[in-house]
Amino acid sequence: MTSIAPALPDQPPAAPKSFSIASKAGHFSAHFVWPDKTVTVYATGGGHKKQLWTLPLWSPVAFLSDIGPTLAVGHPDSNLLPLDATQDTVVVAFYRDGAKLRDVRLGEIIAQNALRRIESRLSWGVHYGFDAKGNYLIEAEGGRTVTLDPAGK
Repeated sequence: MTSIAPALPDQPPAAPKSFSIASKAGHFSAHFVWPDKTVTVYATGGGHKKQLWTLPLWSPVAFLSDIGPTLAVGHPDSNLLPLDATQDTVVVAFYRDGAKLRDVRLGEIIAQNALRRIESRLSWGVHYGFDAKGNYLIEAEGGRTVTLDPAGK
């Protein structure tokens, strides 16, 4: 899980960089490489590191579940979206075994009229990552918690 904090409206995005994350129990890790824009997921049990899969993607918003493992990659603007965001804007995508499971669009989380404008961006919610059951948690603007099954079941 990343240690991401919600972005502030007047805060410029951080400069892209390479970084690593780990699942809560530490069974899996992922390494995002910038400027290559790739992510590699590893099994890290027993003191060994085994490469599982690599994908051509990058975002500063990422979480990794111990179940699967499942990788969640959030919209690069985190909790703030551009003013032209629509109900079809992807806010999080889930991956397992090197393949996309599904995209979750803004309209699945919150109605367009419930978005809060903050200066030149829209506040939609906050990523909280995976729970122990492998569900993904988001707090929508207004405080409602949304629980997502990465497989869409």
